[in-house]
Amino acid sequence: MNNIKDCENLSSKRVLLRLDLNVPLKNGDIVDETRIIKIIPVIEFLIKRNAKILIISHVGRPKGKFNKDLSLKPICDCLEKKIKTKVNFISAHIEHMPQYAKLQNFCHHLLDYNLRLR
Repeated sequence: MNNIKDCENLSSKRVLLRLDLNVPLKNGDIVDETRIIKIIPVIEFLIKRNAKILIISHVGRPKGKFNKDLSLKPICDCLEKKIKTKVNFISAHIEHMPQYAKLQNFCHHLLDYNLRLR
């Protein structure tokens, strides 16, 4: 598969998207939405095909320590407005991701765990 659009049946399939959502934040507000805007077509494509989406990303460089100022929450809120679809914000450690992937009501989620912590 060279492109997600090559997949014929995505209905109810779980899709893990590792996206570059490292947008500049200032006081919890997004300064530049360019990276978010660029991923909208892929997300909309998956939603139209009834895929179950889990998005993982990172913000900034936390230097191995949790930093609440580097949360993906503002990005989740922005994404939700852009795609006009509820995006469940999961504030959990990435090691707990499998339990969310098994949820029966698994739909569209953004996992708030900075992948750069490890």
